[in-house]
Amino acid sequence: ISHTCTTTINIQQVSSLVYSTFATMPQSTDKTIEALTSSNVVESKTMATLVVEKEKSNEPKYRALYTHLLSKHEGILMDNKKSDLTSLEDYQEETTLLRSAIISERNAWILGITMGLGAFISIKFLPRVYIYRFGGKEKYKKLKEAEALARQDRTWWARSAIGTLIEGSLSFWIGVRAYQLASQTTDGTYEIIAQVPMVKGRSVVADKLCAEWVHLTKRDIPPAFWENLDEGNLQDTRTWTAIRAFSQNCIKRRLYERVVAKELGVTDSQERVSLPNKVPDYIPAATELTTQQALQLVSDR
Repeated sequence: ISHTCTTTINIQQVSSLVYSTFATMPQSTDKTIEALTSSNVVESKTMATLVVEKEKSNEPKYRALYTHLLSKHEGILMDNKKSDLTSLEDYQEETTLLRSAIISERNAWILGITMGLGAFISIKFLPRVYIYRFGGKEKYKKLKEAEALARQDRTWWARSAIGTLIEGSLSFWIGVRAYQLASQTTDGTYEIIAQVPMVKGRSVVADKLCAEWVHLTKRDIPPAFWENLDEGNLQDTRTWTAIRAFSQNCIKRRLYERVVAKELGVTDSQERVSLPNKVPDYIPAATELTTQQALQLVSDR
C-alpha cells in the first residue's frame, strides 16, 4: 500500500510538472515573438532613418538636375520677348510674372557685384586715400618710399599676390552675401517661377515644363529626400520648397484646365484652354493623386 501511494504521488508530481511546463510555453513564446517583432520595428525605423540621412547628402546632385532642366528650357524662361506668344493676351499674366523674376534676379546680381567691387576697392585703396587726406603729403610720400623699398625684396611679389588674393576673397564673400540678402528680402527666381502654373489665361511654361518637372519631382527623386525638406534638414529649404510647389501647382493647373474644358464643352484632351481666372490655391484632388496618376495627368497633352 505504501509503495502504491508513493507511485501515485510521483505520477501526480510528474503530471503537475508536465502541465506547468506546457502551460508556460505559450506565454514564453508570445513574449519571444513580441520581442522579435519589436526588434524588427526598431530595425525598420533605423533603416528608414539611415535612408533619409543618405538622401540628405544628395541635395547638390538633385539641385543640378533642376538646373539642367531650367537650362534646357532657358529660351522659354529668359527669352520670351522673342516669342510671338507673348503678344497674345492669353499669355500676358505669365509674361509679366516671368519678367518680374528676371528683374528680381538681375537686381540681386547687380547689388552683389556692386558690393563686391566696392569692398575690393575700399580694402585696396581706401587706406592710401585716408593717409593722403588726413596725414598730409609728407606721410603719403613716406608711404610711397616705403613701398618702393619693399619692392626691392625678392619676396615682395609673392607677398603682394597673397595679400591681393586675401582681399579678393573677402570682397567676393561680401558680394555673395549681398546677393543672398537681396534674394531673401524678395521672392527668388524659383519662388516666382513656382507661381507660373497658377496664372490665368494660358502658360507656355506649364505646357513645356510641367511634365518633365513633375516626373523629376515625383519619380526621379525619392520620397526620402522630401522628408528631409519637411523636417528642415536641407541647406536651401526655401528653394526646395519652391521646387516642390511648382510641381504641385502644375498638377493643380491641369486639374483646373479639365474643369474649365468640361464647362466649355471641350472633349479633346489635347486641346488647350484659356483659364478665365487664376488657378485656385486649394484643389483637394491635387493631393489625393498617386504618383502614376499625377504623371499621367501632366503628360496627357
